[in-house]
Amino acid sequence: MADWTAVVVGLGAAIATTVVAVFAHRTSKRATEIADEATKIAAQQHQETVALRHGTAGILRSLLSVEISLLPPKLGAVLHTMRKANVGGPGLIADRQDLTWVLTEFQASLMPTAESAQDKLHNFEGEIGKDIADLIGQGRAIADLCRRFHGRIPWGGDYPEIILDQAAKDMFVAIRRAVKEMLKASLNVTPFFVEPTNSYRQIFDELQKFSEEND
Repeated sequence: MADWTAVVVGLGAAIATTVVAVFAHRTSKRATEIADEATKIAAQQHQETVALRHGTAGILRSLLSVEISLLPPKLGAVLHTMRKANVGGPGLIADRQDLTWVLTEFQASLMPTAESAQDKLHNFEGEIGKDIADLIGQGRAIADLCRRFHGRIPWGGDYPEIILDQAAKDMFVAIRRAVKEMLKASLNVTPFFVEPTNSYRQIFDELQKFSEEND
């Protein structure tokens, strides 16, 4: 009787071991299948994310193309107007209309579309998004300088020219220098948005030379 008991116990143990082994095998197989499925889902999600990013970048490029391509000529016109001012003396002599126009140009953003889409600029590959963000920052800094400079201008009278003191002259020169640096930066960004046609290339080459001239 004892022998049969040992046989039954041994058989039960064998069956239990087999069941556990089968269960473990099925569990391992299912775990592998789940891991494979997770990998496929992750790969698909990555592809969808990349496709969405590329699609968003393409839309942004279309939206910003005109604004960015017009930025260098606008800044070039401002710089040209500011260089007409006589800064050789202890103060500054500038044309009233020129000063008014320059300050008016920076009352509103030069890059309203880019500013409205700044939280999406990271969709561009490489450094182009950062470069546009830098331009936005430069424009805001210039606008702030212009607001403070406006308060130092003696607008009274109807004289065609305005004479500013040394402190105002220093602010004017700082603004002009900042416009020059923004022009240079914009010329580095523009080729990404504008097809390099002969007409555009000539205009941008001239603006590049203009931005490198000594004040």
